[in-house]
Amino acid sequence: MKKSIIAVIYFLSFCSIYAQKHDQHWLLGYYGSGTPPFRERLIFNFNPTLTLDSIQTKMNFEESNAAISNSGGRLLFFTNGNYIADATGDTMFNGDDLNHGACSTAYSPYGIPLPQSEIILPSPGDTNIYYIFHMTCDMQSTPAGLPQKLMYTVVDMTLNGGLGGVTQKNVPIFFDQLVYGQMTSCKHGNGSDWWIFVPKYNSNAFHRILLNSSGITSDTIQYGLIHGGQPHPGGAVFSPDGEWYSRYDANTGLSLMRFDRCNGLLSDELIRDPSNFLMSNLMEGGVAFSQSSQFLYTTTDLETNQFDVYASDIMNSQIQVAIYDTFNCPFGSNMAWPTLAPDGKIYITASSGNYCISYIEQPDLPGLACNVVKHGITLPMAISRSATFPNNPNFRLGSKDCTSGLQDFSLRSLDIFPNPASSFFSFNENILPVLKSIQIYSVEGKLMIQVDYPENNLINTDEFPDGIYTITLITEKKVFNGQLIIMK
Repeated sequence: MKKSIIAVIYFLSFCSIYAQKHDQHWLLGYYGSGTPPFRERLIFNFNPTLTLDSIQTKMNFEESNAAISNSGGRLLFFTNGNYIADATGDTMFNGDDLNHGACSTAYSPYGIPLPQSEIILPSPGDTNIYYIFHMTCDMQSTPAGLPQKLMYTVVDMTLNGGLGGVTQKNVPIFFDQLVYGQMTSCKHGNGSDWWIFVPKYNSNAFHRILLNSSGITSDTIQYGLIHGGQPHPGGAVFSPDGEWYSRYDANTGLSLMRFDRCNGLLSDELIRDPSNFLMSNLMEGGVAFSQSSQFLYTTTDLETNQFDVYASDIMNSQIQVAIYDTFNCPFGSNMAWPTLAPDGKIYITASSGNYCISYIEQPDLPGLACNVVKHGITLPMAISRSATFPNNPNFRLGSKDCTSGLQDFSLRSLDIFPNPASSFFSFNENILPVLKSIQIYSVEGKLMIQVDYPENNLINTDEFPDGIYTITLITEKKVFNGQLIIMK
């Protein structure tokens, strides 16, 4: 009976975590010119793998891009930083004039020219409420274009017949000189609230925002190397398992830090100097983690590099896995902005308007085995220069114990080995005394094996096809999830 209750609890937990399809729809479209005012826009639909669809909307996307679906994967609304469009593609009720000001007016045909300047999060206290955190460029700042404040806007999906409407708009959270984008988010350790981090320009300070059921609070923390000095766009991201925070910019290079999502603190910073990266005079680039969080990728216009976060010397594990090949589509199809997708691949847009995007086929494999497919997807319509995919957190990240010494076991702390595995794998035997069940699921959610009250820490995988699997360990107090690669 006890095992049955544990299994039921786990099944409900698994369904709750993996049903969070808020990131299922991505939109892209070229601002261009001409008529009609409503033009087709691409929808990247991950259900579970990539399919292309379209929607009619007048919205153009340049560097700013955010979109949200409900937990079941139905598209709700999207924004380019100038206004908000509902699921029909038309302007949402009271969704006009987002980021009101000179920059929004100047870039109204295109969208705000800031990567990672918008992020949409579901309210921890109400499934019908969504928060948009957003910033806009400042035409009078020095250097020109840097954002000077962070704002939020609230959308209530019960309004306008279920199409949603804005109830609060452009509400300031703080005023400060911020970097050129690089806003990113991670779930709190409680699995419900959200951390949002916004770096300050030419500083080692971070504005740290917490969204919980009571609303929004913010403060400032300082840690690590000073970043910035020039307003070149870069990227920032939390790892899918919530253990790491990384950022890249052309002036400072790559930074990787430990992140404690219970208290929102950074630690153990590692730095890779910019001299270790190839870059063009555009000086654009981004950063993305693989789905298991083991591999970190940087893109710099001219190349893509991989770092192994499990290596003993992470920053010296750098491997160049792709280099720009001058392919025209019809313009240079370089690798500027990487984004991890729900299907486990990393998709990369270019800094020039074109019909092609690149992708990393298997980001959780080491070195060239990750398979960077340059300009591998030809689109039916052009996308804007410096177009980015939506700025999403990992909506499926579960909780961890923030009240005791029992911590969330990730692949790294479990010391799962070998990984990739072929015929067997093992894990840290220290968890055995409290381990009630171990289960392995395919990426489609199919239970491959279940071992209740295991006697040892050796699991046979001879019968498993090659692929990426979710490992679930159920203890007396908690459910822990990790990932394993099977490769024979």
